Amino acid sequence: MGRKNSRPRLTLRKNSAKSRISKAQLLISQANSMQVESLDNLSRFKVFERNGMKLNIALSRVTDLDQDVKDWAFKLTEENMKKYYEESEWGWNPSAKQNELWNDAAWYLVARDLDDNLKAFVHFRFEVEEDKPVVYCYEIQVESDVQRRGVGKFLMEIIHLIGHAFKLKKTMLTVFKHNESAFFFYTQSLGFQVDKASPSMSGEDHCYEILSKRISLKDSVKKKVRSHKLQAERKWKDETKIDTEKKEVKNVTGENGMLKP
Repeated sequence: MGRKNSRPRLTLRKNSAKSRISKAQLLISQANSMQVESLDNLSRFKVFERNGMKLNIALSRVTDLDQDVKDWAFKLTEENMKKYYEESEWGWNPSAKQNELWNDAAWYLVARDLDDNLKAFVHFRFEVEEDKPVVYCYEIQVESDVQRRGVGKFLMEIIHLIGHAFKLKKTMLTVFKHNESAFFFYTQSLGFQVDKASPSMSGEDHCYEILSKRISLKDSVKKKVRSHKLQAERKWKDETKIDTEKKEVKNVTGENGMLKP
């Protein structure tokens, strides 16, 4: 649903803060240099196949999207979100939403069915938020006939993993408070929490919350350690099994390989 933040960004008062900003900007620059083929490294996420449905997922820069895809993305956003904007303090502004969707910094994940029908998309960007490099989800929209079937969760997992690949700190997004189903989806299904940048954290009352989910590099390390441990255990079990089998054969045949009487 786009992005809004009423809180001012942190004022740089120390060299350490400037250093963090510089490092964050470097990571963002590296992320924005990502090749579209990067999704190949997440091969199991190129296809969504669950609940009797199969969708192909494509990663694209906004500048590479065909006009028909742009038209569909805006129409779907309007169908799904217009009422929530009209009920908010922001109001619905079609031209502002289009400018946001087609910003040159935007990246897209687009899902199509096997008949090439467009079914869902995520608009995200790589940004610096309060001196931290983050992946910010601006929009996630799903066609009504494929909603509540795991597609949205799948797409959010992809951008979270992309953020992990570039060593970013968080996945962030903005959600209307009165969009209760979306708020439940992010917080209960995906594990997002209200971020310290959200206006409610400083006592301000607005129509939205800013949510975030930490990207933990430690979790990745733990998985690798666990994987190596499992491999070592399997190797030890295999070697132990081989040794046991050799001893059994030796007990049966004797030292010279002849069967014992």
